Amino acid sequence: MNEKNHEETLDVMKFLGILLDHKGWIALFTLLTTLIGAGYAFLAPPVYLANASIQIEDKSAGGALKDFAGIFEEKSSSHTEIAILKSRMVLSYAVEKLDLTTQVEPIYPVPILGKLFASTTGYSPQITISHFTPLNEAANTLILEIGEQRDSYTLFLEKTTEPLLTGKVGEKYDTDLIQFSLSQINAKPKQRFLINKLPELTVISALQEQLSVHEIGKQTGIINIAIQGKDKKHIQDIVSSIAESYLLQNVARNSAEASKSLEFLNQQLPDVRQKLSDSENRLNEFRLKNESVDLSLEAKATLDTIIQIEADLSELSIQESEISRKFTLKHPSYVALIDKRNVLNAEKERLNKQLEKLPNTQKEMIRFTRDLEVNQHIYIQLLNKMQELDVVKASTIGNVRILDHAQVFPNPVAPKKALVIILAFLLGGLLSSFLVLFRNYFQRGIESTADVDKTGLPTYAAIPHSEQQPAISRKHVHKGKYRLLSESHPEDNTIEAIRSLRTSLHFAMLEAPNNLVMISGTLPSVGKSFISSNLANVLAKTGKRVLLIDADLRRSYLRPFLGIANKQGLSEAIAQNIPFEDIVHQYAEFAIITKGNTPPNPSELFYTARFQQLLEWASSHYDLVVIDTPPILPVTDAAIIGRYVGTTLLVGLFGKTTVKEIEIAKTRFAQAGVPVKGFILNGTKRKALSYYDYYNYRS
Repeated sequence: MNEKNHEETLDVMKFLGILLDHKGWIALFTLLTTLIGAGYAFLAPPVYLANASIQIEDKSAGGALKDFAGIFEEKSSSHTEIAILKSRMVLSYAVEKLDLTTQVEPIYPVPILGKLFASTTGYSPQITISHFTPLNEAANTLILEIGEQRDSYTLFLEKTTEPLLTGKVGEKYDTDLIQFSLSQINAKPKQRFLINKLPELTVISALQEQLSVHEIGKQTGIINIAIQGKDKKHIQDIVSSIAESYLLQNVARNSAEASKSLEFLNQQLPDVRQKLSDSENRLNEFRLKNESVDLSLEAKATLDTIIQIEADLSELSIQESEISRKFTLKHPSYVALIDKRNVLNAEKERLNKQLEKLPNTQKEMIRFTRDLEVNQHIYIQLLNKMQELDVVKASTIGNVRILDHAQVFPNPVAPKKALVIILAFLLGGLLSSFLVLFRNYFQRGIESTADVDKTGLPTYAAIPHSEQQPAISRKHVHKGKYRLLSESHPEDNTIEAIRSLRTSLHFAMLEAPNNLVMISGTLPSVGKSFISSNLANVLAKTGKRVLLIDADLRRSYLRPFLGIANKQGLSEAIAQNIPFEDIVHQYAEFAIITKGNTPPNPSELFYTARFQQLLEWASSHYDLVVIDTPPILPVTDAAIIGRYVGTTLLVGLFGKTTVKEIEIAKTRFAQAGVPVKGFILNGTKRKALSYYDYYNYRS
């Protein structure tokens, strides 16, 4: 468990070290994103919030239906009302009232700069269109240009230069393509505007997305309506219109119940009136024929009871017409109504049986009188209920009221400057850190001797990156001459590491067949010429005779690096049989043979006996010969030269050269029969939590 925790700690420390190594780049990237975020926060147009609140009360029946208030009481959940608020029925009212299908946008010569100027100054050219109806799809998009006189304008169809019409503010125009009128201009002459007529459904859908509707608290019945936008007045008008539309539809929905009941009673009234007239006629005819018929007190009481039962049954029929539209037969309210009707019918049946015992003349008298009284009662009842419903319909105010009318908060809700800047800072830091880790994962450059050990090569030296060398190069470049770091700054840590390489090389060459040392690289720009020249100078300072041969006949940087004039060199000595002594130049403490002019066939020259003779001559005249060759991976020159030397060293660059490149280079040399003695890791840098630690040492 401890070992696992230790490995996890190492991984975290490794990632932390990678980030610390690139802290400068991370800081720069984070600063850039923070500045971009700050620019957006301060230059983006402010967004405001408009809102209103509505209270929804429980709705119950009144007037004609008050006797069954519990039956007709209707509770609507807040979720239902929120859905109604966002419905096309409600929103279409606001869209039509504010003409939201007509969208106007100023056209700027440079859109980004124009919008930026408008957002920073608060001034934006505007026009107010009082009416725009395209009569053809081609006229859905128009270009309007303000005239020289600020009360005039010209309309164009999109992508045309031919004017559609030239008009003035306040006047209405009716053409074959459009109906148009402009009520106000607040813009400079020649300012242009893009006018679009959008489908109503498109505008409503967009409004549904922008609109925020939610209940304040739980089961409070108070709903908040809010919308965000850049134009304060525009969003306030939208919220106000939506609240107004919702209120109107609620009143209309409630008054619709009274309208339906009134319609039902109007349908029943003619039939009841006719029944009343018929019953009056029948009773009058019976009395004319039977003038002396009198009813007993008991019969009159029974008759009055039956008449009241008939009236109650008629009332239940009216109530049933209302209930049947809202509930099923199994609803408790509907069941209660049916039970009450059954009781009344049973009582009516019992009383009718009592009347059957009376004489026929009295029974007829009771029947005609009952019919008249019942029909008269029903008729009066219908008239009363119709009057009540008229009052209900006229006085309906709904169960909704606006608590807070639409208002716009004075301070913008977006962008939140501090939050945007903080998020930009965090995003920059996280993104830059991710990019650093991502790049490091795929780069896979060697950064420790442990990486080199995987290839099977011993590391002879780790040469630190010199901060002095670039300054030396800049200082002498205009003089046509460079100076070696080992000459100008012999105390530099880089030179101290090369001295360590000199020691390692001494022991490595004890068993070498000759005194020839080849220094090659994996790829170009790994610093092999820098190491070769400074190593030669450091070796020469020990009193040895050292010769440096520039064998990179293709892209040599050694001659310009050392500032030596372009004279005859290696290529001329091999190709033209120039005496070897004539191509040797003295530089600092060591001798050097430059490459000379670039030959057309570099590889072929190294196969010649003349080149082999040169190496034999150099080996016999100098204590140590250092040969700077081309990199092994691009060309085969180093593999050819390596067959003649006793010691071969391979150079790789810290953070760039990969383990794979070293393995391939080693294989290339092995295929040519050239053993690589060791590896030189060049350009190492002091990294956070790295394996290297260098100390200043001054002799």
